[in-house]
Amino acid sequence: MCFCLIISVSNAQILNSFGLKIGMVNAKQDWNYSGMFSGLEVYNETRLGLNIGGYIEWNIFPSICVSSEIHYIQKGAKNKIPSYEYSDGTGNQIQLTPRLDYLSIPIIFNFHYIVSKLVLYGMIGPKLDLLVGKNEDAVGYVFDELKTSELGYTFGFGVVFGKLGGNNIGLEIRKSRALENAYSNENLTVSNYSTEFLLVVGL
Repeated sequence: MCFCLIISVSNAQILNSFGLKIGMVNAKQDWNYSGMFSGLEVYNETRLGLNIGGYIEWNIFPSICVSSEIHYIQKGAKNKIPSYEYSDGTGNQIQLTPRLDYLSIPIIFNFHYIVSKLVLYGMIGPKLDLLVGKNEDAVGYVFDELKTSELGYTFGFGVVFGKLGGNNIGLEIRKSRALENAYSNENLTVSNYSTEFLLVVGL
């Protein structure tokens, strides 16, 4: 019984908080052509997507915590191509917005600083993204041959405003980048980038 009590007290001291992170993703892909296709611009516009996840934050030192998280995140890009609707080659543009669905697993180091009633923090850490799906616009050889997993990193900052309805409420802005190409051959490399805007609700 004493052993169980020690474990409970220890866990209470280590566990800092847990909750949900929900928001939007501004995603982009870098299609970098070489050789005779160098300079070709495709899928060079950003697309908006969802980010829905949960987190558990653990104390390490008084002002440093580690957040273990899991997210569903929508990545991808946007591309506009001409629609040759008439014989003179004029027409509207067709917009393609391929969506790539990832299960993202980041481990984030948070560095806290208290200012008045606000908790400010910077963050950085590695993450593993697993490709779990895509929409009907993500078609073609490149999208079919995308890696099913990629390593990357996330950095950004956040603020906790205080309690609302008994829950801690905060905001985060993150930038994420892959450390490896999602696709590559002798003429093309494709990489994922994203900026994330998250509402944090501590439960």
